Amino acid sequence: RLRWGGVLREDELLVRVFANRSIVHPDLVRRDSLAVPEQAEKLEAAIASGQRVLLERFSDAADHGEEPKQPIRVWPMQMQFHNIGWYLAFEDDAVGHERGLIRTERLDRLALRQVDSGFRRTPEQRADGVRRLSRLMELSGGIYFGDDAAAQEQLSEANAEELGKLLTTVRFRCTLRVYRFLREGLQRYPLSQMRLSRPLPGDRWRQPAKAPLVLEPIQGDTHPFPIEIDLPAWTVSRDVDFRRWLFGYGADVVIESPKDLLAEHQHRVRDIVTVQGSGLLSANIVSAEPLTAALFPVASQAETACDEHTSGR
Repeated sequence: RLRWGGVLREDELLVRVFANRSIVHPDLVRRDSLAVPEQAEKLEAAIASGQRVLLERFSDAADHGEEPKQPIRVWPMQMQFHNIGWYLAFEDDAVGHERGLIRTERLDRLALRQVDSGFRRTPEQRADGVRRLSRLMELSGGIYFGDDAAAQEQLSEANAEELGKLLTTVRFRCTLRVYRFLREGLQRYPLSQMRLSRPLPGDRWRQPAKAPLVLEPIQGDTHPFPIEIDLPAWTVSRDVDFRRWLFGYGADVVIESPKDLLAEHQHRVRDIVTVQGSGLLSANIVSAEPLTAALFPVASQAETACDEHTSGR
């Protein structure tokens, strides 16, 4: 786009680039998809004009079970690149209410069926929607905001004291390997929502002055570094990206709370062992118990660790 707009010359080499790229190939999607540049330009014009639009989600598109099945009238707010592709952030047209549910959906899964030229938002209304969207993204650390418009509004308008009562605390412990990654990535969530362990004695790491290193490490433990993160309930209970991040550390983390998140992690571990281990077991290559411990030792340790380290809190 920089070259198309004449800002960047064709022969000019870039000094900084984003290595992330969309997994969606624009030449291999439906021609009515919003991932097609010509369709996206129509959407951009509707966003800039504050117009309401009618969107249809393709019936054969991948889903997480919460997406609308019928065409919906929405107020499009922003197109955002997130991790693997372009998404549209929009607000439902909640008839009879000034504010609706804010959601996101990947562009390639949507078609723009109609632009309602007779329905427009004022610049102030558009700015309010973008402000609430930005606040929800900040609090959630992602682009999933649940399915409760009232809960979204409550969180987006809450002050610091009120947030403490509305957010859910996720607590886990981790190994030194993961702790080093976490203490370097202190912008995943607002600092006010994070509490990390202090380093163990002898660690030569130079601690940032404003880093939220307030929890005490547990010396002698296999996972000595406690971490606490305050998050919206929808992130803890259903956010796919949050689970990829936390569960992706495998046996390097021991989840302590909430209990439902721990139970979900254990359930996933058992399913993986059942599916991946069946072939090895049938071939008599390994026995079930060592296989479970080898693949995900956290499954057998987590509940015990949770009781040991939370009973006195």
